[in-house]
Amino acid sequence: MTTAFNAQTQEQVVHLKVSWETYETLAAGIDKDSHTLLSYDGETLELMSPHTEHEAYKTLIDLLLGIVMAQWGINLYGTGSTTLKAKPMGAEPDASYYSANAAKIDGLKQIDLGSSPPPDLVVEIDLSRGRMDKLRLYAELGIPEYWRVDHEGLQAFSLVAGEYTPIDVSRVVGGLPLSEFARFLERRLEPDRRAVCKDWQAWLRTNEHLRRSA
Repeated sequence: MTTAFNAQTQEQVVHLKVSWETYETLAAGIDKDSHTLLSYDGETLELMSPHTEHEAYKTLIDLLLGIVMAQWGINLYGTGSTTLKAKPMGAEPDASYYSANAAKIDGLKQIDLGSSPPPDLVVEIDLSRGRMDKLRLYAELGIPEYWRVDHEGLQAFSLVAGEYTPIDVSRVVGGLPLSEFARFLERRLEPDRRAVCKDWQAWLRTNEHLRRSA
């Protein structure tokens, strides 16, 4: 499933060939306030510094999903860009959410994929054509649903038998049509977020019949 919209700003991206040990050292040493996100596919380390449009997407996604949670009664426990690692791979997504597995991380201050389930949903915003393809990475980490925003639009995938299958309707976010979510993401640069939220709430109320138990 791909829903297209314009995205022109590019991010700052660096790729390095490093070992797992080097990745772990860097992941532990980088200041979390630096806004640099790391991903490692077993061979290549990606360092990404987001630009303004990237952050506009990220904050709007979180806001819209928060409204879905309130309007449709779906639990989405956000864990942001928390580090997700399971040797030999690791990533810091733009956003991550627990739903079905939320109770299993009750009280945890740090996610360890060796003993805890992965987030039910991970979101990546890839506005640079030089970004690493995360499909295999997140499949290996066992992420049930993966959303990617890039120059082609919003693409969504569900993990089936260890591989991602494109979807049009979210299985984690209670039956949400992803084309509608993408339509509201097109308003990411509108300065009055109140209007966006009001319209989104109205759409969710009108279409509550689409809601399914997550």
